[in-house]
Amino acid sequence: MGKDSDEANALRLEIRDLQNHATALRGELEAARSAMATAVQRAVAEGGAEAAQLQATVVALRDELERARADTQRLVAATLAVSSGEIGQLKQTVVALRETLEKERADRDERIRQTRLESNDEIIQLRNTAAALRGQMDDDRATRDQTIQSGRAEDRAEIAELQGTIHQLRQRLEDETNARQQDRRES
Repeated sequence: MGKDSDEANALRLEIRDLQNHATALRGELEAARSAMATAVQRAVAEGGAEAAQLQATVVALRDELERARADTQRLVAATLAVSSGEIGQLKQTVVALRETLEKERADRDERIRQTRLESNDEIIQLRNTAAALRGQMDDDRATRDQTIQSGRAEDRAEIAELQGTIHQLRQRLEDETNARQQDRRES
């Protein structure tokens, strides 16, 4: 009886750690969502020509964050319900989370599957899955920043090109006006 109680306490401690980890992931997702919204607003204000493209990117990023948030909420709900006899439910939640990640990153499937097959410890498996989520968020942040920087560079190039065109048109207009005035004088 004491051994079962010790095992149950150990499982409860591990479950509490997983709950804390899932809560931290939710916070990171919320922070990423906030950072993304701020960056998108800045980019829209600076790049009028790229506004439609950036809006589409914002919608896609919001959808992706909502999916990740929903997955995290499912993980948190499953973690709260887990007790010493419900480790199987936790495995199903990890499998559901893994399926979502497979859609976004096909190359992660093999690493996650190998971790699951090689490891008998379900707690280590969940920590590795959480680390994979963090990596995805970092990649998404880097991609978003690079897209914004590329948009800004394109805007600057287009503005420079337009300024050159305006200068040429003004010069032509002045030349034509001068030619007309000279023709009038000669007439």
